[in-house]
Amino acid sequence: MKVYFVGIKGIGISALASYFKKTGNEVIGSDTKEKFYSEKILKKYGIKYFEGFDKKNILKSHKEKSIDLVISSAAYYDPKNIKTANPEILAALSLNIPIKTYPQALAEITNKLFTIGVSGSHGKSTTTGLVGLILESAGKDPLVLIGGKSKNWKSSIRIPEKRNKPVQYFVLEADEYREAFLNYNLKSLIINNIAFDHPDYYKTPASYELAFKKLVKKIPRKGIIVGWGDDDKVRKIVNSASAKKRFFGFNKGNDLVISNDRIVKQFQFFNLSWKNKNLGEFKIRFPGKSYLLDAAAASLMALELGVAPKAIKTALEKFLGISRRFDILLKAKNAPILVDDHALSPEQIKSTLEAAKNFWPDKSIITVFQPHTFTRTEALMKDFAKSFGQSDKVIVLDIYGSAREKNGKVSSKDLVNLAKSFHPQVKYLPTIEKAVSELKKNVFQDSKINPGKIVIISLGCENVWRVPYTIKSTMYKN
Repeated sequence: MKVYFVGIKGIGISALASYFKKTGNEVIGSDTKEKFYSEKILKKYGIKYFEGFDKKNILKSHKEKSIDLVISSAAYYDPKNIKTANPEILAALSLNIPIKTYPQALAEITNKLFTIGVSGSHGKSTTTGLVGLILESAGKDPLVLIGGKSKNWKSSIRIPEKRNKPVQYFVLEADEYREAFLNYNLKSLIINNIAFDHPDYYKTPASYELAFKKLVKKIPRKGIIVGWGDDDKVRKIVNSASAKKRFFGFNKGNDLVISNDRIVKQFQFFNLSWKNKNLGEFKIRFPGKSYLLDAAAASLMALELGVAPKAIKTALEKFLGISRRFDILLKAKNAPILVDDHALSPEQIKSTLEAAKNFWPDKSIITVFQPHTFTRTEALMKDFAKSFGQSDKVIVLDIYGSAREKNGKVSSKDLVNLAKSFHPQVKYLPTIEKAVSELKKNVFQDSKINPGKIVIISLGCENVWRVPYTIKSTMYKN
């Protein structure tokens, strides 16, 4: 089968394209000319693609050999609104080529395999990677698809190694955008947290929560739902389901309880108790409460699936993280610590900055934040403004509108003006280049400042990562 992917550089789409290629299909695709780290994944699997969207790409590919299926990112194709589709989608429609969205294509795989969905407003990629690595450590050989690149597998997908044996588990990051996760046939589910997001689709917090209520109803009675028990909202939604319910958290009323957490030599140690039995000490190489909760969520699901605590301990210690999730890019003597993180919501920003302060309490933190989408910035403006408390200085770049939005009612200047009410050191700089120039001037050319006492952390889900990467490549080549 020949499959054409529109938006193939998207991290999830690139993983799905890799799966199709690895399972014997001919794969081609297209995306913008902008550079993404997923291009390495596509290269790894020998997948070719066009730079830029043009109907000629579809026409040429279809003429050489008929395209059997087009799979598109939700950013470029909405079945309910064909008029706004990109030129390649319109060309495929004119040729009567079947088109599926990314979630629809994934749904077909979930119909065939025992699928564990990992959902929530944030922490999905990390938890998905952890569940997959735990199952791998237990010898289960799972198929895993993550919305980010696993450093353990050097890819956003883990394809089972034992091709002559049936796949036992499919671990899937189940995204809530446009209710995508409702497409999937999930047998079990993790809900990390529920905090209002995607206001371009969900008009109110109530409509956002309703999507999760619909999701838990889909889990079969024999399935397992693992939820964050310290959060009343999550607990209430999980309890509305007919499936088996299990909870994790710091409070004693949970099935899996986290305790005695502490940081020692850049590792976070903690204890886990399951059904009132102490499972002993565990450790993970990432700081902050969010990582503890992600580790607990993955551990509880694994325990419920019959995985031994020893395999869980091994996997948590081996876990190298997900690219752009508290990604330490540089840590050297007399140099600033450079960190990049995908954080795009107020809760994620607060969590990431608190984690950085926990790891490096004696250092000053400079944050470079790139807001993502105008609707999110507008809807959560005050929460964003109040989220930088653990940062000593903050730089805010222009809003990255993405393919979904070209403009909006607010700007980054509006955010900066409001943030100044809560933080004394907030500055607006429109571009990545200006941010790099500012940092070089104020951190490296000021004789009064020791770069070794600074942490520079980039936050946002698009190309803000170029800030620390540029500093590293131009100033610390060795």
